[in-house]
Amino acid sequence: MQGFSHTFSIKQIHRAFTIAERTRTPPWGVTANICVRARDSRLRFDLRYPKHGGGEDLDFCARARKHGPIVSVPGARADHPWWSNGTLAAVNHILGWAEGEVLCVGKTHMQEHVFWTMPNGVEITFLLSLIVLPLQGVSIPYCIRSAFAILCCEVMWYAYRIPNHRLQHPVKDSAFQCIVVKLCAGVLIMLQDFMRLFQAIDHSPAWVFWRVDWQFGLMKDVIIDQKRHNALRSCFYCVFVVYLNGLYLN
Repeated sequence: MQGFSHTFSIKQIHRAFTIAERTRTPPWGVTANICVRARDSRLRFDLRYPKHGGGEDLDFCARARKHGPIVSVPGARADHPWWSNGTLAAVNHILGWAEGEVLCVGKTHMQEHVFWTMPNGVEITFLLSLIVLPLQGVSIPYCIRSAFAILCCEVMWYAYRIPNHRLQHPVKDSAFQCIVVKLCAGVLIMLQDFMRLFQAIDHSPAWVFWRVDWQFGLMKDVIIDQKRHNALRSCFYCVFVVYLNGLYLN
């Protein structure tokens, strides 16, 4: 088994492509590249996960690890086609990863692999609508402007976090194309945040600020960075909203 497909951290993605070459017992394996002895194992994939999404492989491996280590095979290879041939319809598959992550948060055997963070930009916008809108004297246009500004900052933050070496030719040969691609990727990541928020509210509002450690504790520095970055952005957005409110009232 050669393990890995997607996480919600750029740093995790960068290190995960070679995880089978670096780690004898990786935390999990992507569905398209994992082999199990079906007749000897009572473990089955949970069909409640989205069929065009993710999380089912993470859930499966979390249960499988309790019966023995997952062993990597560096020489193994799996050729995986683009979802929907790489068309715009593939976005639905990417959004499904967020839904799968939310389902993982609620699983009992995954509790040791979840952690709490401060809200991201999408969640701050949601809280803003719950707290600010009911207040008298606060106009809806002001809230819309504040939410739009926060979401724009969030997209630029995600775009900034994408390293240039993740881009390919001929895109990386043009500074303008690099910026456009990174901004589009930032929008897509933010859409994942929206999907995660909607799914958490639908399943259990208590799951909203919880995330999954996709590396099962093997990359603790990534989790620390994510917590710190979320905390800094949350504080910045709160101060930003208060500042805009002061301008509006004046």
